[in-house]
Amino acid sequence: MPAVALPEAERLALLRSHVRGTAEDRPGVYRMITETGEVAYVGKSKRVRTRLMSYFRAEYPKEKAARIVREAEAIEWEYQ
Repeated sequence: MPAVALPEAERLALLRSHVRGTAEDRPGVYRMITETGEVAYVGKSKRVRTRLMSYFRAEYPKEKAARIVREAEAIEWEYQ
């Protein structure tokens, strides 16, 4: 059975919830991964959770951060 794509609002809510519930405010690197598994964006931050949450507050389509997070199917991070 083929996977069914979630509506954008629901997908973004799930991503936001994942970041809010599991990311920590520690230095690290994060990656935005597209539906095809391609890395759409790589970033580095002193406070990973705060930085990732800022993507969800960005104004769409005006701000680059909002456009990037809408391309993402998953967000990964690792701490340094």
